[in-house]
Amino acid sequence: MMGMQAEVIFAERVLASKTVTGPRRLPIINLLPKFRRLIVESSWDEHLLLYEKHVNRVFWLIIIASAAFFAPVCVNIFMR
Repeated sequence: MMGMQAEVIFAERVLASKTVTGPRRLPIINLLPKFRRLIVESSWDEHLLLYEKHVNRVFWLIIIASAAFFAPVCVNIFMR
């Protein structure tokens, strides 16, 4: 991408010259079209269905672990 040339002119002399480019984009924004294409064009949902049993087990473990972590906090709140 070609940028514009910006110059600082003072008393008929060029003091500094710098190329001005457009605004910088975050790297994550560059990934959005690739992610959108992955969702639309690939068969990720069919692959997920093949591993549904394992995925469900992982999420149940996360739910049980979070319940075990927050249970003492909830008991402490209700015992006040």
